Amino acid sequence: MVITKAMLDLALDQAEGRRVTGITLQVGEISSVVPGSVEIFFKHFSKDTLAEGAKLHFEVLPLEMACRDCGEVFDLSPLKGVGPHAKMERAFVQGCRCGGNNLDVVGGIGLELKSIDVDEDSGQAGGGEIGSGQTLGDQPDDLEIR
Repeated sequence: MVITKAMLDLALDQAEGRRVTGITLQVGEISSVVPGSVEIFFKHFSKDTLAEGAKLHFEVLPLEMACRDCGEVFDLSPLKGVGPHAKMERAFVQGCRCGGNNLDVVGGIGLELKSIDVDEDSGQAGGGEIGSGQTLGDQPDDLEIR
């Protein structure tokens, strides 16, 4: 609930008085964010705002691990039919190709506001995309506005 409100507030702030028509969120595979819940809370919080009726888009970021010994980063998404925690367990048991077993989770763990779509005919002129890679709470220097 708090995450959804923070995402909405950030999107409205970056829209600078323009109607928000869409929001794209990147959700990590093990982020414990449930898109359906975000949609329900978003509908509630966005009522009577410039984001009311905006479409939410979710992109799932794959679970990635990195070897602290050799630096190799590997994507665990090819392990099909297995939940994310089982994927991590399998990676820890198998270890890295270099033989190391000193692994860290480096991807698929967060929630980021990737972009917002705005109606350029509502409010201020200008725009573009509100850039990618902004976690909620970070300053959105490169958030993409479309």
